Amino acid sequence: MDSFTFDHIIISPDRQIGLHQQETWELSYIVRGEGTRTIGDKTENFGAGDLVLVVPEMPHVWRFRRPRPGGGISGHRPGPEPAEPDYTIENISLAFSQDLLSRIGSDFAELGEMASWYAGLRHSVFIPGAEGRAIGGLLMKMTEETGAERLLSFLKVLMEIWDADGKRDSGDFGAGKDDSVVSQVQNYIHCNFKRRITIGQLSAYAGINGTSLCTLFKEKTGKTIIQYVMDLRMDMVKNLLRNSEMSISEVCYDCGFRNVPYFNRTFKRLLGMSPKQYRLAAQSPTADR
Repeated sequence: MDSFTFDHIIISPDRQIGLHQQETWELSYIVRGEGTRTIGDKTENFGAGDLVLVVPEMPHVWRFRRPRPGGGISGHRPGPEPAEPDYTIENISLAFSQDLLSRIGSDFAELGEMASWYAGLRHSVFIPGAEGRAIGGLLMKMTEETGAERLLSFLKVLMEIWDADGKRDSGDFGAGKDDSVVSQVQNYIHCNFKRRITIGQLSAYAGINGTSLCTLFKEKTGKTIIQYVMDLRMDMVKNLLRNSEMSISEVCYDCGFRNVPYFNRTFKRLLGMSPKQYRLAAQSPTADR
């Protein structure tokens, strides 16, 4: 039976690799760290305890923010806080091939239905809540196991993902598949929305002239490139205002705006209220959740 790879990684956020894809399946569990992730056509926030299965050949990237000291999963690391703040990120990655899944299905009749489910997946999967944390606990246990023990745990992890009731879509290839021009541009935008993005950069990246790119993008998405970038940034802004303790200025710069006054004016023009008013309204006891 072909092997699988298991990596327990503790590094600084700036050492994370950029947008990439691989031939294998990749299961990623965040032990410590937070930020935004892009998987296929979807960008969303993540934090400690998130568990995601990425299907083969799907572009993906995790962008970590500077972690808060102690911002990990409770129960995994008992004991007092370290004397010095620990700003590293920690995650566990489990990679395995489709050939391995096929062998499991053919060699073990009892696992054939499970292997077929994996083979039929065309989108990546997020397992939230208690189910995700339970599978994360299995991965944490694997850090201390022998090779043979890890093989048994690996099969258990596959079964738990298959059996999870709360799993949901966490990214697709998009209507035009990942090699289409529009999908390439969308991936670039999702991975670089914190930076300044120009039509020239996008046209050079996609290998098409700027005018044709703008026309094609509007036809396929119903939005101009500028609208698409702004909508993405505003979605990230609203999420951070609702769910983080970051200051207004930190949210501004973290979501790609160049200065706070312009950010405030833009936010009020689009939503009819200031960022501060939005945060207060979203966090009030009567707000819809």
